[in-house]
Amino acid sequence: MFPAVKFTLDIGHCIQNGDDYLSFIELNKDRIVNIHLHNALKDGKAHYGFHKNGQLNLKKLISTLKRIQYSGFMSLEILQTEDIKKSWAVLLNSL
Repeated sequence: MFPAVKFTLDIGHCIQNGDDYLSFIELNKDRIVNIHLHNALKDGKAHYGFHKNGQLNLKKLISTLKRIQYSGFMSLEILQTEDIKKSWAVLLNSL
């Protein structure tokens, strides 16, 4: 409806809702300017690290972002300091 509007995509909340975020990213690649990234469970908890059990497929996400040449922002939306530190290591190993 508003093609000039850009937005933030929250991957963890997509997971909680059961949304196909990878297809959404590919379809809307020109409109996504920020990604909030955290691990989550469908119909369950969110905002925790990549090293914990969850349904985030970080490797597929990174692969998709590379394929579409995503150049926007990405922020880790993880609540615990220790989880943030461990998640950075997991993320860097996924690149």
